[in-house]
Amino acid sequence: MTSQEGNNEVAVSRYLESIDAAGHPGKQLLRLVLDEFQIEGPQGTHQCLLFAPLGMSFTKFRNLFPDRGLDKVLLQQTLQLVLLGLDFLHQAGVVHTDLSPNNLLLGVQNSSAFEEIERLELEQPCDRKTLADRVIYRSRRMPITFGPATICDFGAAKIGDKHTGDVMPGVYRAPEIILGMEWDSKIDIWSVGVMVWDLFEGGRLFHAAKDGQLDDEQHLAEMVSLMGLPPAKLLERSEKARQYWDAEAGLTMQLARRAVAPAGLFTVFTVSACRGCLARQSPQLPQLLLHQRRAFSGSAPRHAAPDRPSPAGLAELASRRLISVSGPDAAKYLQGVITANLYPGPPSPSPRLRSDAGFYAAFLTAQGRVLHDVFIYRDVRNPSHPPGHSWLLEVDTAEAEHLEKHIRRYKLRAKFDVRVLDPAEARVYHAWDDAWRTAPSALASIANTTTTTSNSSAPANNIITLPDPRAPNLGIRLLHLNPASTSTSTTTSTSTNQAAPPLPLAVPLPPPVPEALYHLRRYLHGVPEGQAELVREAALPHEGNLDAMGAVDFRKGCYVGQELTIRTEHRGVVRKRVLPCLLYREGEDGAVAGMVPAEASIGRVGKKGRSAGKWLRGMGNVGLALCRLETMTDIVLPGETGGTGYKEGDEFVVTLGGGAEGEGATSGSEGRTVKIKAFVPDWLRSALASKEQR
Repeated sequence: MTSQEGNNEVAVSRYLESIDAAGHPGKQLLRLVLDEFQIEGPQGTHQCLLFAPLGMSFTKFRNLFPDRGLDKVLLQQTLQLVLLGLDFLHQAGVVHTDLSPNNLLLGVQNSSAFEEIERLELEQPCDRKTLADRVIYRSRRMPITFGPATICDFGAAKIGDKHTGDVMPGVYRAPEIILGMEWDSKIDIWSVGVMVWDLFEGGRLFHAAKDGQLDDEQHLAEMVSLMGLPPAKLLERSEKARQYWDAEAGLTMQLARRAVAPAGLFTVFTVSACRGCLARQSPQLPQLLLHQRRAFSGSAPRHAAPDRPSPAGLAELASRRLISVSGPDAAKYLQGVITANLYPGPPSPSPRLRSDAGFYAAFLTAQGRVLHDVFIYRDVRNPSHPPGHSWLLEVDTAEAEHLEKHIRRYKLRAKFDVRVLDPAEARVYHAWDDAWRTAPSALASIANTTTTTSNSSAPANNIITLPDPRAPNLGIRLLHLNPASTSTSTTTSTSTNQAAPPLPLAVPLPPPVPEALYHLRRYLHGVPEGQAELVREAALPHEGNLDAMGAVDFRKGCYVGQELTIRTEHRGVVRKRVLPCLLYREGEDGAVAGMVPAEASIGRVGKKGRSAGKWLRGMGNVGLALCRLETMTDIVLPGETGGTGYKEGDEFVVTLGGGAEGEGATSGSEGRTVKIKAFVPDWLRSALASKEQR
């Protein structure tokens, strides 16, 4: 910020503070200067401005989401807040002129997040560089905070009704600015429209560049390509317009037309949100959840996996659904079709059923390929049922009906019922806290907790807890059962970007977070889940690390797909496994996982030959890929005498494709590549070493 911008920030803040905002909630959505002072230093006098603490910008916030786009409901709520803030600003006669996701910040409602930063700084001071005349400190990443969207940065704001001159950031410039016309507060509304598109679509509405430089002609051409010719009355007000249009408002330039995304959905939810916002005098400010991601690296780290963001959280998993399997033959049927063992003890005429609350397993094809990975829980909703009578199967929401049909198809005459539960009947959550690693009693208190309902006719237990067995410190699964619901309950949906509601537990739980943070945690631990990452009827259990995650009991007797699975375990060589990966490109900062098409091939830089692996799915700049161990890692395969083909310094790339709809593709991404670095998690490395010792 220049001294002129700093002085303007102070002047506009003092002007806005002097205005009585009684009855208008928009004033509290503006970040104004609280105080100012000066500091003398080796480089001269420095102006310092004091602001209330806020969270990260919406540019970074957007990059946390799959495809780099905000959820529709979340964006509608954000738009309401932005319009409220602008309404107060414009009524006060102030034009912001610089509105963009960079100048829209997440709010903070309490200081606990910053107290954690203070504690970390005392215990683990951040990196710093000491120069001859000053010390440069590395900034810490923002922790999770809660609060409404807030408009900031009034360094370029203007007071008054009509203005002239060049303002606004490049791709957000309104036509009046490009054409050198007189302008007013309407240019802020133009910025809102462009900004909302960028936040929702995960890419630019306008690029406005030719040969890498900002170009007015290109910018206008893109506007015309999207919206059609401008009104003749608008062009008559601009001398500069004659460079691009003739007297009849016909184009004199060559339009560089490009494909743009359909605006239908954008228009519908934007207009409805605007109307709802303007109709309310004092709307309740929605709580927006802020979560963090790993900074996009300019180079690949050599020895350490990406940092783990969000050390604690409770996420409702709308991506997971429960299937009820209940009846006298339920346990017998499941024993013959899943990879885990319901009767883990020694063979006997009366085998003992396992007594734990749940476990991880998989359904396989007859050829030993993964159909579904599942958690299986004891269904405790009806205490009158004998052990093994009722079970709950947790599976991908998109695959729930497919698994139900699969079970029915091979049920034959077995006596049990199977049906997919509505979300109103049971919901799936995942909780984690890195502090549990050093305080296992806290985890145990949750894992051993059950709750009772106030209705005496209802089952005794409506919470099921299960420490996630797939990877150490991954967290704990929680099922919230609602026995009052029936199969006729109305199905409800929960956005993956909404925070989880509270659970009826007497013990403290981590703070609610969006489901996206759970998936990010999985990726960083190297844990695949669902059929997008364990491709149905294609992935082998060993390739998906199901053998290392406790899903397969190799001492168990016959089950569907057992023959190939056992042979692979004892005689085969597993050359490919799912690993966590980091995407990076020198000199750039951004989230590109959504731009990599599913199953995109991974190649080694400077070498030709067979693929080194294939990309599966990710978010931000991390994700999962099926990697050839001898090519992308230092793992030496069993029985291999020539060592690994991997060398320190090897680099790998994956192509950013145009992608299918929803894959986050952007114009111009086809054929571009991004580098990819695979990591072997400690838990997987230990599991592979244990296999070698047997």
